[in-house]
Amino acid sequence: MDSNLLRHNILKTLVPQHFLALQKEGTPIGVSSDMICNKAKCSKEEYRMSIMELIDNKEVSPHNAYNVKGIYCTNKGLSAFTDKKYLKLYRKTIRDSIKDCVQIVIPILSLIIAILTITVKISDNNNKTNKIIQQMNKRIESLELLPNKSGIHPKKTGNDFLNK
Repeated sequence: MDSNLLRHNILKTLVPQHFLALQKEGTPIGVSSDMICNKAKCSKEEYRMSIMELIDNKEVSPHNAYNVKGIYCTNKGLSAFTDKKYLKLYRKTIRDSIKDCVQIVIPILSLIIAILTITVKISDNNNKTNKIIQQMNKRIESLELLPNKSGIHPKKTGNDFLNK
């Protein structure tokens, strides 16, 4: 799972508990790491790596009260969750990845289309040239078969005519 999406899911787990603790006296404000891992569907290692930035940004803090050892959401964390800070970062990462792929794929597709176009054009020109050559050969053959007005056959030379 992407770390930004995981951070968003961690905050998503902590925010309801934060509001519940504000409404009911004696309710722990924090959530245990096991419960967060279950709800966010992540491993302990992914959890530890993701909360480091949350703790550095003071969006969550460690919690050890009411027999709950874990973390709780601070006001900065509430703001980050409502602004969808980490969800936006996750989407930006996806958008940038797609953009990078498109920037690679489009020139390659353009090159392939250009090569196909040139190949088709060359083939078309070869076909036209072959048709013209065939027409010229037919015309030459038809001219060779017809006697000339002067009585000289085109295959015979002028010397052949004089030798008669």
